[in-house]
This record gives sequence, C-alpha cells and structure tokens, in this order.
Amino acid sequence: MSSEAASATPGGNPPVSLVVLTWNGKHLLEECFPSVVAAAGRYSGETELIVVDNGSTDGSVEFIRERFPKVCLISLRTNTGFQVGSNTGVKAAKHGLVFLLNNDILLDADCIAPLARHFTNEKLFAVGPLMLFPCSSVAIYSCSGVRFSRGELLEEWAISNGVDLCGRVSPTLYLSGGAMMFQKQIFEELGFFDALYNPFSCEDLDICYRAWKMGYYMLYEPASIVYHKHSATIPKVFSRRYYDFIMRRNKFILMWRNITGCRYLVEHLTFLVPRIIRRWMNGNTLEIDAFLMALLRVPRIVARRLREKKGYVRSDAEICGMLSIENLLSPGLMFEIGAGGIEFKDRSHIHETESERNGVLPK
Repeated sequence: MSSEAASATPGGNPPVSLVVLTWNGKHLLEECFPSVVAAAGRYSGETELIVVDNGSTDGSVEFIRERFPKVCLISLRTNTGFQVGSNTGVKAAKHGLVFLLNNDILLDADCIAPLARHFTNEKLFAVGPLMLFPCSSVAIYSCSGVRFSRGELLEEWAISNGVDLCGRVSPTLYLSGGAMMFQKQIFEELGFFDALYNPFSCEDLDICYRAWKMGYYMLYEPASIVYHKHSATIPKVFSRRYYDFIMRRNKFILMWRNITGCRYLVEHLTFLVPRIIRRWMNGNTLEIDAFLMALLRVPRIVARRLREKKGYVRSDAEICGMLSIENLLSPGLMFEIGAGGIEFKDRSHIHETESERNGVLPK
C-alpha cells in the first residue's frame, strides 16, 4: 500500500478523497450531495470533496458554487463520458484513497470508515458497500461472482428477491463504479477507467477484472451502506435501444480486451456467429450493429492486450473458479489476507491446466 494511502490520523482512519461525477443532475445533487457532505463530516479521518461537472447546462455548477463553496469543483466544457470524467476527478484527488460516487448516491452517515479500515494491504485494490434502493432494504449491489456461459463472461450478484445473501465481508468479482473506494496508486497503475467503453457501462467490471488478473483483490463490506437512485440519468437521456446497443458493444470489448484463456476464447467464437445470425434472421439487428462497432476498436483492444498480458498472474480459469457465486456463498469459504494478497484455502474449485494458465490451446 502506498505510504500516502496508509497514513492515518491519530484515530486510525486514513485520509479519503470523495469524488462525485455529475452531468445535468442539479436535482440529484440537491437531494443526494448533502448526504456526501454529512458523511465526510462524520468520518474521523481527513477528507476532501471533489465534484466533476461533465458540461452541465442545468445550473449544477452554480448550485455547487453557491451552496458548497469549499468543495473543489472541476467544471468541464463538454460531456466527456463517465470514464474520462471520473478519471479527471481521480487525478485531481490529493489523498491515496478515493471514494468514487455517482451524483445519484445517498450515503449513510457512517459508510466511509467501514470501507477505509480495510486498506492495510498493498494488494487490496478496492472495497465496495452494500447498495440499496432509497428508503428501503432492497439490495441492488452486494457481493458479485462470475460465471462463463455460452461464450460470455457473466457477473452474478449475491442477491435474491432484493435480499443480500452474503451478509459478510467477502471477496467480490467487481464493484459498481457508482460507489467504490480504491487506492489511487493502483487505479493509475491499471490505466484508469478505459475510454474504450465511452460513454458508459462495463468500465468498472473491466478494471476490476484486470485487477484480479494482475494479482490484486476486491472486497465487499456490508457494514457500509449507500442508497442508489438507480439509473436516474441515463434512461432520461438515451433511448432504450441505444442503451442496449452500448451494453452489447461493451460486452464484446470486455471479452476481447481481457479474456486470454484459449478455452474461453474458442467457446466465445463458437457461440458468437450463430447468435448473431439467429438474431439477425429474427429481425434483431442490434447484435450485429454492436459487434461491428466493437470491431472498429480492435486495434486499440489488441494494443492493450499486448501491453497488459505480461503483468497477468491469474488465469481466467482461476478467477472463474475462485470467484464463482457458489464458492463465494459457501458456508465453508476460507481465505487469508497476507503480504502477498488474498489466498483461498480450498483450491478444489480451480480446474486448469498449465497450458490454459499460459494461454496456450490444449492439443
């Protein structure tokens, strides 16, 4: 862990930078931002508040300047998308821990300390809270696992009928970019959120998956609670078809950018072509449109793969094994956190060959 992130106040809590990204969300800031200010005030460690305005035209900038003059306000001329806007705020943060938030997140007054207390290990990249719908106990995000099925990497949440099934500190595949605390130094090492996913979606899953592959780990902390006015901005701005198009395009990018195990790549290609043809014949052109748009990014995807692959220390098979939702919810799940990071004590769930670990197709 960086010395800056590790330095704590006499009370033991390390300093934290809270970064809020907003775009034409004055009404959300009016409702949610006071809870961010209150939580920062309750935290015994040092804090700073940063608001990144992504080219708003609804008076958001004026609202922050008038109501919260001590807040560090970064006003961008145009909407740069979630990835670039968030990266701008992280770069401006002066502390080693960053709590990144959407403008539609309400914070429980005591949510910061349970997250910050975990950052005593240099291999811990990020910690995330239990995320609920406002004024309820219905869970949106908790602990997440991963499953590879029909050629796709699928995230699975430990939630059933709105109930968090985990209820304990646990490893997690990834954390929502709408409310995650992370080490700035590692975020920078991982290359920040990737603008390949612009304007939204999958950038948080991408960076967390790469963190796992590079030997870092993430934790879920249910003692920290936030409330999310889910999708309060995107559905009001983008059509449903455009939203679905971006989601599908970015899923292709996620696969091509990160999956190196030959078994998984072969399965992806095996299911890809028939699925596109079948949906096209049924009159659904969204899949092929998303595929073609993702293809335009292949040169940049390949460049990133080549640059990062040499730093991978975990295979796709290992990640999909140890972070399956069944394993994470097992009553017998045992893991230890030491100087080398996280270690799962029972490795019987991991089935891989040396060739798979090295990305070589078995004969």
